[in-house]
Amino acid sequence: KTRIRQVSKKRASQRDARRDVRERVYARDGYRCLLRDRPETGQCAGKLTPHHLLKAGQQGPYSMAGLAAICWWHNAVWVEANRAAAWELGLVVNRGETLEDAWARMTAAGLVDYGPDG
Repeated sequence: KTRIRQVSKKRASQRDARRDVRERVYARDGYRCLLRDRPETGQCAGKLTPHHLLKAGQQGPYSMAGLAAICWWHNAVWVEANRAAAWELGLVVNRGETLEDAWARMTAAGLVDYGPDG
């Protein structure tokens, strides 16, 4: 038999907080992939995902400023295969850069016309 383990209160609280941030990011970005109108990035595919501008392994925060809404394909395939182009669009933060730098590039590229808080 497989036993189902109860989720701790701390883990449940963290999960709920992440869900709240993710929902606010999706709402801020119009519940659509930010790359939907960029033909050079290919067609959208899959569900909307929270893309880390600064990867979690680089201590990227799960926050409004640290996330952007893009579809599964753009997140898992296009950004990883096209890091330089993704950087130009503000979807990648390189060492020594800040999230503010990424948001400035996203604005300059026309992906957003708002800041991290909407």
